[in-house]
Amino acid sequence: MLHIFNCSWVYTFDYLFFLQTILRSDPQGVVNFALMMSQMEGGCPRNLIREATAFLLDVLKPNLPEHAHLQTKVLEINLVTFPNVVDAILANGMFSHYDRPRIAQLCEKAGLYVRALQHYSELPDIKRVIVNTHAIEPQSLVDFFGTLSREWALECMKDLLLVNLRGNL
Repeated sequence: MLHIFNCSWVYTFDYLFFLQTILRSDPQGVVNFALMMSQMEGGCPRNLIREATAFLLDVLKPNLPEHAHLQTKVLEINLVTFPNVVDAILANGMFSHYDRPRIAQLCEKAGLYVRALQHYSELPDIKRVIVNTHAIEPQSLVDFFGTLSREWALECMKDLLLVNLRGNL
């Protein structure tokens, strides 16, 4: 709640009510509002991004194809502000209709390398991310290698050894 003080009155802004009101007429507006708040100087009042995300997760729970753009926006906003929230959303398989290449790029940028690997489908992208072994759990790396073709696994292994022979042996 935002408290606005004046000499004779105090107004408390109810962000949750505001988000619910916007959602009824313009679901994309909730995401746009949250994005705007995340880019404000000084940050977002009372973690509005978290409140908006919780609200939108409930609204997007049916995981419908027509919500692909909203799913992407929710993930984008949180990758910029709270990457751990996106990690949890993806771990729980809550969304499946978002822009996977876009989210892969943002996961990589946010240091969520395992999530980026799970979303990339091109070998150059995978090879670029997989060398970040300092930030990837060994078991996650082993599991990921199990999803690759033999040829791609060998290509990735070659890059791992070229980048850090001792550390990746």
